[in-house]
Amino acid sequence: MLSHRDLLHNASSNHLFLILGYGMTGQALARFLESQKRRYVIFDEKDIKTPSSPYCLDRIDLKQGSQLLLENKISAIFPSPGVSLQHTLNTLACQSKVPIIGELELASFYLKGDFIAVTGTNGKSTTAMLISALLKDAGVENRLSGNIGAPLIDAVNEPPFPYYVIEESSYQLELVGTLRHHIAICLNITEDHFDRYQGIDDYAQAKANIIKNSTSDDWLIYNHDDVRCLRLSRSGPAQNMPFSLVNRFSGLGAQCEQNNLLIRLHQNEFCFDLGRCSLKGLHNHENMLASLSAAIIIDSSPTALASYQNTLANFVGLPHRMQKIHSSNGIDYYDDSKATNVDSVVMALASFDGNVILIAGGQSKHCDYTPLKGIMHHKVKTLILLGEAQDEMHDAFHDQAPTERVANMREAVTLAKRLATSGDVVLLSPACASFDQYQNYKERGNDFQQCAKTL
Repeated sequence: MLSHRDLLHNASSNHLFLILGYGMTGQALARFLESQKRRYVIFDEKDIKTPSSPYCLDRIDLKQGSQLLLENKISAIFPSPGVSLQHTLNTLACQSKVPIIGELELASFYLKGDFIAVTGTNGKSTTAMLISALLKDAGVENRLSGNIGAPLIDAVNEPPFPYYVIEESSYQLELVGTLRHHIAICLNITEDHFDRYQGIDDYAQAKANIIKNSTSDDWLIYNHDDVRCLRLSRSGPAQNMPFSLVNRFSGLGAQCEQNNLLIRLHQNEFCFDLGRCSLKGLHNHENMLASLSAAIIIDSSPTALASYQNTLANFVGLPHRMQKIHSSNGIDYYDDSKATNVDSVVMALASFDGNVILIAGGQSKHCDYTPLKGIMHHKVKTLILLGEAQDEMHDAFHDQAPTERVANMREAVTLAKRLATSGDVVLLSPACASFDQYQNYKERGNDFQQCAKTL
């Protein structure tokens, strides 16, 4: 029987592949199969436009896909990350012993460079982008891929890079087979995506696949303050590089100390001035510690180290992630619309001294709100709730802070502006998904920004 790798390299014209889900990843998989002159079919529940190509045989429905799998006419199935492994076609593939191959796994069969992978419930995108920028500015060529932008499989038909910086979600990590990461980074593992996972342990197990094939030549950079990341560090042969906001390491490790980011590695100590960093907030301190650790593992030359400080000074981060968007009458407005879970809101509130008017709510993820209660009581002047989860959140927090309910973002910002005084912060940090009122968190953040600037 052919291995998954050999299956793709085998030139047999009889192979037929199934792309399951035709979003960004599915379309990239189609481009790849076209480049390899491989026949394929597509399944997607939405109305999609399929390629006009001799290699794309058809767009199939569920019945046709099931029949093809049961008759062993499909050689391998490539699911998009957003498609659950419990989907009918994935289940039938398992029963029929048809290989289920993830897009990252598939790309790894062809790419020769080292993989630097970033996962975690929060901070993945910022950290992956910062690592890529640090290395690029220091003259180390790399390609940024994965959950943040262009799928990694697109890189197969591009000029090679020595390093691939990849943001990897738990969904993508579920299908790790032989994929190996030279540097694996786990930022945090907190409650999220319980619509897909049975609980936090199931979710953490998917994240743990980031070190599934690690060797003693590889590295795990992990958050020492997170109990599940700490547990992960004890489960594989990779060299461990911890980072922490509260712990101090006498040897190998990364920490904050006297307004500096301090990295100890290779019996050397590397210090970076936090005051010269553009990224603000405690969660970004963690992201910078992790990013610097990865960059220094790759290149710790004097030239590179000087470049890293300049990159930190110029890197402004991503929209809708603790983004200061407006100031008026001594009141600062922050867009943290990407904060769709409890832990990210805790970190956002911890970045301010107090007097926060917090706008939260949306579509509930049914997570435990307990970690928010203490900091809500001490930091939040008024909690303004909107969306489907407002009653649920009111019940959780009405005894922690004065609570108001509104119908939409315009009402929320109008009320926040009326309640705020000079020195206050108006913060959109929802702790919920956006899909009850918006297409995505970006649309929600843009609505907040528009209201803040026009009102």
